[in-house]
Amino acid sequence: MPVDPSRLDTLLAAVEKSYKGSLKRGTDYSQVRRRVSTGSLELDYATGGGFPLGSVIRLWGGPSSGKSLIAWNVIRHAQEMGLGCVYYNIEKQYDPTYTKLLGVDIDKLIVKESQIIEEVGTTLETLLGGAHVHVLDSCTSAISMDELKASLSDWRPGIKARAWGKTLSRVMTQFDQEDNLVILIDQSRESFGYGGEQAPGGRFMEHLSHLTIQVRRGKHLYMKGGVLLEEGEGEDSLSGLKEADGFVSKSVVRKTKVGRPGRTAEMMYDYATCSFDQGYEYAKSSVFFGVVKKSGSWFTLPDDTKVQGETALRIAMLSNPKFMDMTREAMEAAL
Repeated sequence: MPVDPSRLDTLLAAVEKSYKGSLKRGTDYSQVRRRVSTGSLELDYATGGGFPLGSVIRLWGGPSSGKSLIAWNVIRHAQEMGLGCVYYNIEKQYDPTYTKLLGVDIDKLIVKESQIIEEVGTTLETLLGGAHVHVLDSCTSAISMDELKASLSDWRPGIKARAWGKTLSRVMTQFDQEDNLVILIDQSRESFGYGGEQAPGGRFMEHLSHLTIQVRRGKHLYMKGGVLLEEGEGEDSLSGLKEADGFVSKSVVRKTKVGRPGRTAEMMYDYATCSFDQGYEYAKSSVFFGVVKKSGSWFTLPDDTKVQGETALRIAMLSNPKFMDMTREAMEAAL
C-alpha cells in the first residue's frame, strides 16, 4: 500500500476507535522504570539496578544454587516498597518460619498452592490486577491437565512446555508494562550430548523473558575472623566433621531487554544470617567504583583512614553504613 504521511492522524483515529487505548506515543510510557532490589549489590548492578517492574524474569539453574533466595529477597524489598506479592508454591516447599527469617512479612504475603499449570496460570491472570510481584517456584515441578489425564505409560515429549506456552500467552494479555513483575523459577537439566546445564521449559519461556539469569552453586564457605572465606574453621558438628557456614552463588545474565547482557555477580550466602554477605559485596564494589582506594594490600576509606587486607575492609564497610550508602550511590551513578 502506498504511504501517505498526511493520512496518519486519520488512520490512528480509526484504530483507536476500534481498539481503544491500544495506541500510544513512545513518550507516553514511564521513562524510568521502578526496580526492585535483589538483595545483592552485585546482582543489582548486573541487572541494571535490580528487577524492573513491567518485566518477566527467568531464574534457572541447578538445585540449591540460590534461585529461590534471590526471589525471596525481591519479595522482601518489594514489600518494603509497599508492593503486593504472591508466591506460587508449586514445589510445596514453602516454610513460613524460614521465610520470616529471610525478612519477608508473611502476614502480607499471599501463597497459592497448586501444581497444575492451568490453575496456576488462571490464578496469575486473575491476581495481576491486585498484586505487583508474582513468583512461580518452580515451573519445572508443575504438571499440565493433559499429563494428569494421560496414563503413566504414555510418553508425551514437550507437553509441559506447550502447556506453559499456552497458559503464559494468555496471562500476558493482562500483564501491565509498568506495574507487574513475574519471576519464573526453573531447575536446569543436564545436556548429555553437549555437556553442561541447559535451560528447561522450551523456547517460549525464553522468548517471553525480559531478563534471564542462570544461577550456579559455587564452593562451600567457612567463617574465619568474623567473615566468610573459602577456607576457615567451620562449625562444630555432632559428627565431628567440618560443616560449612555458607556457600557461593554465581549469577550470569544470559539475556536482557532491560539492561546490558553478559554481566555476572558472585554472592556469598551466610547460613547464620539467612542473607547474602553484604561486607563481601560492598568491599569489592567500593574498590571497583572508586569509593575506596587500593594500594597493594592497603585500602584507604572515604574518611582517609587506612586498613590492611580484604578482611579488614569487609569489617570496616559493615561497621559504617555511610560507606555502604556511598558505594550504592556510586553504583547507581555508574548505571
